[in-house]
Amino acid sequence: MEKEQQKPLTQAEVNAILSDWPADFSGRLLVGIRLSSNHSLECSNFRGTVFRDCHISHCKFDNSHFEGADFGDSVFTGCKMEYCHFNGAQMEEASFDRCALFGSAGLNGDTRLQSEVVFDDAMGIIRGIDPACAPDWRQFAWEICESDEENYGTMLCELQEKFYEIDNAYPGMGAEIFNSGLHFMPNELRGAANCIAQGNTVEAAHRMAVDSAFTCADALPEHKMFVLPHSDVQNNILAERTFVDQVKMIPGIDFGKLRDWLELARDIGDDSGEGYRQCLREYGAAFEQIERSYDGVAAAMFNHEAGYLTNEMLPAAEWISSGGSPEEACEMAKYGAFEGGAAPDLEQTDDPIMTM
Repeated sequence: MEKEQQKPLTQAEVNAILSDWPADFSGRLLVGIRLSSNHSLECSNFRGTVFRDCHISHCKFDNSHFEGADFGDSVFTGCKMEYCHFNGAQMEEASFDRCALFGSAGLNGDTRLQSEVVFDDAMGIIRGIDPACAPDWRQFAWEICESDEENYGTMLCELQEKFYEIDNAYPGMGAEIFNSGLHFMPNELRGAANCIAQGNTVEAAHRMAVDSAFTCADALPEHKMFVLPHSDVQNNILAERTFVDQVKMIPGIDFGKLRDWLELARDIGDDSGEGYRQCLREYGAAFEQIERSYDGVAAAMFNHEAGYLTNEMLPAAEWISSGGSPEEACEMAKYGAFEGGAAPDLEQTDDPIMTM
């Protein structure tokens, strides 16, 4: 019998299934069902379930299985659906509004295992990590674990924990090792990090790991500010810290805008290490000079929008100090008003867009 030809569950039947935990709706047809926050559906079975015109809000589905489900035109609002399995599910017409989906696998055609989703997400948080390297690390772990899914998940968890420890001890080194193309067992990573911190390369540390030079007993220091002067990752972190030290001296800045300025510097620097660092140096110097020359203007510019080339900062600050607003200045910068290195006449720029 085709799924659409099944008899839909009545509300009474739905309530009866909900009375048992975990709930089992596998292979059933749900039409027009309304569920709200008084239902807890963790670890439930929705394999092959068909949803039609269902509206489900603020329910908990964590660790539930939706493999092969057909969500149709149903709406899920504010639901917790973390660490769920959606492999093979049809979700194109469904709506998931403000739902928590962290750690869930099979979304949008994703065929990763749940442990792989968690690993990829966790590693992506570490500064400087290249996400494109994650599949190689997962493949390495899978081969080591001889396709044993339980051991594989455990190893991925151990790897991400060790990388976090390394990045805390040696900022930037976690990314340096992860991106290198060379792979280590979890119990080798601490020793490899200490080896690299002494001036060795990742390649040298890997050769030592092959010779079983590292043990589980290796300990990491609490924190090292400077370890890898030859590393773009390390140098980028140091340049970012210098920039932060410069702007944090400006009264009234909103640190929530910091990421925008870092991303702008990276874009202008063509994503190259030295180009990025040079932009940060120029922005830092410009903000320092603006703060010295124009009271309050540096904070106003920093807090509004990261939308200036480095050579536009000072003329834009001069224009604002003459009575212009940060909003107008940023809009004018988009049309090249400050590219010449001098601020335009305020009286001639009542309409910043029309005068470009």
